[in-house]
Amino acid sequence: GVLADRHNRKMLIAAADSVVAAASLLMAILYFTGSASLWMLCAVSVVRSLGSGIQNPAISAFLPQAAGGADLTKVNAANSTIYSIITLLSPALGAVLLTVGMGWALLVDVITAALAVTVLLRFVKVAPHEKALLGSATGYFDDLRQGFRAVTHDPYLRRLFTLFALFFLFTSPSSFLVPLYITRNFGSEVWLLGTSQLCYSLGMIAGGILIGWWGGFRNRMITMGVSYFVSGVCIVGVGVSAIFPLFLLFIGLNGVTMPVFNTPSHVIMQERIDPNQMGRVFGVLSMVSSTMIPLGILIFGPLADVVNMRWLMAGTGIVLGLQPPERAPVHSLG
Repeated sequence: GVLADRHNRKMLIAAADSVVAAASLLMAILYFTGSASLWMLCAVSVVRSLGSGIQNPAISAFLPQAAGGADLTKVNAANSTIYSIITLLSPALGAVLLTVGMGWALLVDVITAALAVTVLLRFVKVAPHEKALLGSATGYFDDLRQGFRAVTHDPYLRRLFTLFALFFLFTSPSSFLVPLYITRNFGSEVWLLGTSQLCYSLGMIAGGILIGWWGGFRNRMITMGVSYFVSGVCIVGVGVSAIFPLFLLFIGLNGVTMPVFNTPSHVIMQERIDPNQMGRVFGVLSMVSSTMIPLGILIFGPLADVVNMRWLMAGTGIVLGLQPPERAPVHSLG
C-alpha cells in the first residue's frame, strides 16, 4: 500500500506482475528439466503472494485514476464480474493444462502476464498521481503510520472497516467449509461440490452485472447493509436446507450478494479517501481480509468437529443478519 502511494501505480502493477511471471517461468523451466521440488513450488507461491499483496492495493487505488467519478460503480462492478468469470473458468482450464504437464500450465501464466503487462503499458494512458510525481518527503514507516491513521482517526472509515472485519469473519464458514458441509450432509460425490461452486460463481457473475446495471441505492451504505443482511439470510438457508437443490439456490443467492457488498464499499473508499493515501488504505483493507478470514477458519474449523455444521452455518448467518442496514454508518455520496 505504501509503494502504491509513493510510485507510479501503473508501473508498479506491471512490475509486480512481471516478477510473478518471472518466478513462474523459472518454475516452469525447473519442471521441464526435472529439477522441480516441493520447496521450490512453495517458494514460488510466496513470491506470487507478495506480488498480489503489492498489486491489489495498487489496482484498487489506480481505478479512480483511470475512470471518472460517475463511472466508478460500473468500473468496479465490471472488475468484480471479470474476476467471477475467471474464478468460474480457471479451475476447468487448469485441469486441462495439468493433463499436459505442470510446466506448460505455468507457461500459460507467463504468457498471459506478458499480454496483460503489454496492454497496460501500451494502451492504458493515465498520468501518475500527485504523490508519485512530487516524491515523498517522509520515510517509508512514516507513510505506513499515516495509512493506519487514515483509517483509525476517521470515525466513518473506522466503522466501515469494522463492518468489513465482521463480514469476512462470519462468511468464512460458508466460503471454506462448504466441501466438508456437502460431504457430511449430501454425500462425497465430486459433482456435488462442482455444482455448488458453479452456482456460487454464477451468482457472483449475476451480482456483478446487477450492481453494474442498477448502481445500488443513492446511499451506498444502505446497499452494503441490505446485501449484508441478505447474505446472512442466505447462509441461514444453507444451514437449514435439507435438500440439495434448495442448498444450491441459497449458495447461488449468497454469491449474488458478494459483488453487491464489495462494489459500493470500494467506491465509497475511492471517493472519500485522499488519492495520495488510497494505496495504503486499500492495503489496510487487504490486511483485514487476510487476517479475519484465516481467523474465521481457525475458530469455525475446529467447531465444525464438535457442533453440527447445520447449526454452525445457521448461527453465523444469524449473526450477520443481526447487523441491519440502519446500523451501518450513513453517508450519501451521490
